[in-house]
Amino acid sequence: MPKKIYLLVLLLATGVFGFQFYKGYVSKHHLSSVDDKLYSDGPYVFIQPNSLSSLRIKNGAIIEHQLSLDSLPIQFVDEISTYKSNGKITVLSDIHGQHDVFVNLIKKNNIIDDNDNWSYGNGHFVITGDIFDRGSNVIETLWLIKKLEKQAIDDGGKVHYLLGNHEYMVLQGDERYLHEKYLKTSAIFGKPYKYLFGKNTVLGRWLRSKSTVIKIDDTLFTHGGLSLSFSNQETNLQDINSDYRKTIDMSRNSIKASDQFAKYHDSESPIWYRGYFSNELTSKQLTEILSKYDAKRIVVGHTSQDEIKSLNNGKVFAVDTSMKLGKTGQLLFLEKGKALRGKFNGDREQL
Repeated sequence: MPKKIYLLVLLLATGVFGFQFYKGYVSKHHLSSVDDKLYSDGPYVFIQPNSLSSLRIKNGAIIEHQLSLDSLPIQFVDEISTYKSNGKITVLSDIHGQHDVFVNLIKKNNIIDDNDNWSYGNGHFVITGDIFDRGSNVIETLWLIKKLEKQAIDDGGKVHYLLGNHEYMVLQGDERYLHEKYLKTSAIFGKPYKYLFGKNTVLGRWLRSKSTVIKIDDTLFTHGGLSLSFSNQETNLQDINSDYRKTIDMSRNSIKASDQFAKYHDSESPIWYRGYFSNELTSKQLTEILSKYDAKRIVVGHTSQDEIKSLNNGKVFAVDTSMKLGKTGQLLFLEKGKALRGKFNGDREQL
């Protein structure tokens, strides 16, 4: 059967919504369909009463495997908001589906070994959001991080995956930045993409347990930043993270209309703020913000840079090094009172 006819039949079989959604997107953006012979995605694991259903897409078709209910953890405790480290912290942000760049970077910098297993000992590895959107290998990164979390705990370390604005966008159904691959996945399933991360999925439950703002020792970590206006309203990190989790399954209109939740998704919020890079804050105001959380510095992503940067005498570290472009990236190392830039080839230099 010719590929175009096969695709049409397949999409019709998955529902009118799926066909119209995919066809409309391809037409609007003048895209050709992803090659069925090369296209694969998943797994997306759904939790059923007595088993797990692992769904993959291979050659344009959904392949299902039944797993025992105890094959994977299905209950996740909400992450806490404050931690003590053993003096070893590494940070990056904004992977955006660039799995190969991500793996090469953390391998060269000895966060994982040649077999993609944890090798950072009792260190803390922080990802300040935005694994989702733009790139074509989001799922691979999610499953790797989930594996590394367990391995790090077993070794006395910790992986912290914080939710950024693109995590919330996908979970709330905003598909503006989805790669064509995941639009096709959505079409084949005949569902909005957020359906694959619902409360009845392993990855969905896992993501809903994550924090958005944490503090390790005397350093804050979040995706965009903590603005003066937000910090004047909210200073309890546990409450902030709890409220953020509540917004995951709210509609955007409900969030905007809520006095309690609107501040978590506006331009001054921790996942959207860019004020550290526009000279809108004085040094005194930044110190005031940090003091509200009993912190000395804050590490953020969200605003693209060409390299790891230290701003305002080390009060702000910017760690979004434009990995979304698919070419390179860097890590921030906070170790033994020093801040180091970890380069793509594994070299380090002091900031």
